[in-house]
Parts: sequence; structure tokens; C-alpha cells
Amino acid sequence: MKKIKYFAIIAASIFALTSCTDIVEVDDLKAKENKPSTGAPTVDKVVLATDAEFPIEGANFEQVVRIEGTNLGDITSLKFNDIEVDSKEVYSTYDMLLAPIPRALPKEVTNTIYITTKHGELSIPFVVSIPDLTINGLKNEFTQPGDTTVITGDNFDLYGITIEEAIVNLGNLPVNVIDATRTELTIEIPANATPKSTLTIKGANMDEAYKLTYMDPGVSQLFDFNNWPGSGAFTHSSQFP
Repeated sequence: MKKIKYFAIIAASIFALTSCTDIVEVDDLKAKENKPSTGAPTVDKVVLATDAEFPIEGANFEQVVRIEGTNLGDITSLKFNDIEVDSKEVYSTYDMLLAPIPRALPKEVTNTIYITTKHGELSIPFVVSIPDLTINGLKNEFTQPGDTTVITGDNFDLYGITIEEAIVNLGNLPVNVIDATRTELTIEIPANATPKSTLTIKGANMDEAYKLTYMDPGVSQLFDFNNWPGSGAFTHSSQFP
């Protein structure tokens, strides 16, 4: 189960452990790669693929980790919490597993790596940092009814703020979602929208809807009067240099 895009990382992690006076021969590498796993897996340490010197106890989404130990070949399943890594993205040998941490929210956070091979299974403590949802606000709070605007932020995809799953309302009016990315949600303001309405956004993986204000006439777009603190803060004048 090897993937070409990880070969460079594999090579880098190998040479990171090799000094100028300790050159690893190709035959030795091949022998280690082809050494069969015959027993239950064991783990000595987990490191980042880009920094194999220092053991780690946790990492972030999309970081590639190297799990070192024995009998790590013949891998059948690798999970971080309850999220399984695509088998095509796992590189395994007798003494090493190399894999990216999937960018997906777990349903259950156990702070554990689960390793299953044809010869046994093992779990080890490991904390995957879960990024928060960030919603900065509307690019233009005074977008006219019938026009489009953009809600900015980060990690929209993780929290189910997508074209298929996002539920957006302006007051009691459903809002059409035109496009969605990790950092932006493009919406169409309903033709019959009214000022001072509350815009709510709820993704499939959110417990509560996030609220924004639409067309509040007490807020100036032209002058820097509104440096609001807290979540969702933005300055209107910064949009109109």
C-alpha cells in the first residue's frame, strides 16, 4: 500500500536518521522493506515525517506521521480516533508506518491511534488537534436583496457548511447557497429580505446555528467606527479602502 506522493517524504525521513558516516546501502533498505511481519505489531515511537528525531504525542490534520516499531507490515487498518486512513495513503514496512492524518472530524474523540495488521492489533495514545470553526462575517452586510455575497471564515468543510449540507436562513427565509469552499460560503440574499434580519448558518456537524446581522442601519460601512470584539468580529471600513 504505497503512494507515489509519499516517496519523497519517506526518503527524507530515512536520510534524516542517517549521518554522513553511516550511509544506508540500497540493499539494506530493500531487505528491511521486504522483511516479513510475523507477529503482533509493536510501536516504539511516533514522529513527524519531516522531523524524525523527536517523538511526538500529537499532531494536526493533514500532517504526515511516521510510526516506528516492529511487525508493522501487512497493515489492514490504521485509524486516528475513529477516522480510518485511506489504505492507498499508507506506506508500511516491517518497522515503519507512514501516513497522513485525515482531515475529517471524528464522531468520537478517543485520543488514540488504532493499528490492525494480519497478525494482531495495537492501540497507542495520540492526540489529534481538532480545529475550531471560524466565521468572520459577511463581506458586505448591506448586500441588496437578490444579489450575492460571501461569508468568510475557515474550516467550513469540516463542519458540514457545504452546498449539500449547509442550512442558511435570513429570518424565516431560506437562503440559496451558490458555492462553498473551506474558507468561503457564497449565498444569494432573498429578494424579499428585510433589514435587521438575523442570518443563521448551520452545518451538518454543528450543534447550534451561527448568527450574523444583516443590514443593520446602525452600523457604518464608510467609517471605522466598528471594531467589534469577539467571535465574528470585522471592521466595515476595512472593506472599503
